[in-house]
Amino acid sequence: MSKSIAAPIAGAVCALLLLAGIIAAVFVAGQLRAMSANLDRMSARMDALTSMNGKLSVTNTLLKQTNRSLSRMTAESTSADQKLGRMQTDLALMSHKLAGSFLFRGVK
Repeated sequence: MSKSIAAPIAGAVCALLLLAGIIAAVFVAGQLRAMSANLDRMSARMDALTSMNGKLSVTNTLLKQTNRSLSRMTAESTSADQKLGRMQTDLALMSHKLAGSFLFRGVK
């Protein structure tokens, strides 16, 4: 009698274990699908960041070139300002001489 009761109980236990295994497999498959979707989104974001990084590198290079050009222009402007400052006294003297010259006395 114990053999006849043990067989259905063992069958029921096996059926329950099989059902639990199927439920666990479905759950794990769902989790893997969700992780795959997250990885796809992260991959897309990384691609976008890589693209932005490339654009920012180009912008950085252009800004450095602009900065060098502006530094050069500032130095040239300072040099020109100094030259004009040195010439100012000569121009004032020449203007004074021309104003006093008999050739320009009647010209106004």
